[in-house]
Amino acid sequence: MYGSNKWRKDNHEQALISGRKSDKNRYDETKKEIFELLGNHCNNPSCPIPVEKMDVRCLQIDHVLNNGGEHRRKFGGVCNVHYYASILKEIKAGSRDYDLLCPYCNWLKRFNGGKL
Repeated sequence: MYGSNKWRKDNHEQALISGRKSDKNRYDETKKEIFELLGNHCNNPSCPIPVEKMDVRCLQIDHVLNNGGEHRRKFGGVCNVHYYASILKEIKAGSRDYDLLCPYCNWLKRFNGGKL
């Protein structure tokens, strides 16, 4: 074994922790970039929550075509860094299949059969 492979073998626990931190950083950065590309606010024009009171940490990515469950299943049913990277790639390619909604609007959409 050479270089980092030997280090990883000799320092297995530390390598796992380091890898988790790296994944978390990539996850956060990818999600932040998605939010910025989608406007960093709830995109429902009828949203009752004023933009200045909206906390970006509460925003949720909406699948405009109501296929979020199907999309997540392609990634093992979880929202991991690979899942968000695929969304980012699609948005950068010009996809309009995603939007940002506050939890209030996202749940209204769910209760209304996928319509706001």
